[in-house]
Amino acid sequence: METKESARAALDDYGVTYCEKCGAELLCNECGDMPEICPRCGRVIDWSTFKATACARAFGPDVLPTLVYAPCAVR
Repeated sequence: METKESARAALDDYGVTYCEKCGAELLCNECGDMPEICPRCGRVIDWSTFKATACARAFGPDVLPTLVYAPCAVR
């Protein structure tokens, strides 16, 4: 039941991803890959909301201090 329309992936309050068009839960496969097509409505899933640049805009730039690694003592 594949269609040419697309649907954005969204994240609920519990951290579960779902299709914004039909509400189907989007689960990863045994390799950890997320689906490209919604299992319920057949729309192509738009994952752009979860790209690093989108997340940086949503949560702001990283303000963590740079880590400095000191060499370990060798015995």
